[in-house]
Amino acid sequence: MERSFVEESVETSFSLNRKVFSKETVMALAALCASRVIMSFTPILITLSDHQIGPNATAFWREAIAFILLSAMEGTLVLNSQISGNQPEKQEKYTGRVLGLLLGTGIMATLYVICWVWSLSLTSVTNVTVISDCLNPLFTILGGWLFFGQVFDRFFLIGMVITIGGVVTIGLNDLSQAVGQVYGDLIALGVAIFLAIYYLLAEQLRVGLSTKTILLWRCGIGTVIMLPIMLVSGDRFWPASWEEWSLLVSVAFVGQILGHGLSLYSVKKLTSGLVAFSMLVVPVLSAMEATLILSEKVNLLNFVSFALVLLGMYFAISSSQGAIKE
Repeated sequence: MERSFVEESVETSFSLNRKVFSKETVMALAALCASRVIMSFTPILITLSDHQIGPNATAFWREAIAFILLSAMEGTLVLNSQISGNQPEKQEKYTGRVLGLLLGTGIMATLYVICWVWSLSLTSVTNVTVISDCLNPLFTILGGWLFFGQVFDRFFLIGMVITIGGVVTIGLNDLSQAVGQVYGDLIALGVAIFLAIYYLLAEQLRVGLSTKTILLWRCGIGTVIMLPIMLVSGDRFWPASWEEWSLLVSVAFVGQILGHGLSLYSVKKLTSGLVAFSMLVVPVLSAMEATLILSEKVNLLNFVSFALVLLGMYFAISSSQGAIKE
């Protein structure tokens, strides 16, 4: 006789608990939670920076400053290992496949950042985070299934459908808004697509490379791509005050090194599907912060979409397939 949905839910919950209580999984989940709290502040920092020096300059300096900071960190670690005589951490060799994945990761991450700052200049922080972060899990799951043979059970599928409902809700709210805001929402869709590809490629790289190595390559490639774009965009190249420099350093350190660094760390133990689904808490946190800091208004449809998003996340985490690696 076929088992009931409740029986299957109880069984998957016990299976999930056995996985969750391992040391590696606890550390990965803690890093992921910290990442999402940190990243919820990023759109607010980017919005403040866009208003002062422009979106393209913000995107360039986000990559460049993060690359400089990561290079300094890497150089310090190499120097310390030479002084102490300790062997550096062994990593996968730079084969053609690895280099291709690193290049693809850097390009996708840069396209994601470009669309991110562009959409924030056209629509609200709340809409960008809801649309990009809610559709990102959908594209990540589909990509993992189509290209990497990843399997997801009914809990993931239920969560995905509920998440789409949340995005449709926020989209309906924008039909009555200005055309520019609708364009911003469409660009936020590109954020979700590029971020999904980035997570899938990064998951493959984390098998043999460290978090700091992937981030260093990502930011280096992003700096090279963004430099000519910024030069022809008309944005002011150099920040004019120490306040602007402080804001850009905060964007790079908080958004790139801490936020994405902790996400990359967690994908060693957690699947890209679960990491993508965890982004669903970011719109809720960002909306609360935007209401307090930027005085943005949140209406009833926003709250409905938030509730759907969180419900979808619950089903995703309850999954026995597609959440935590063995």
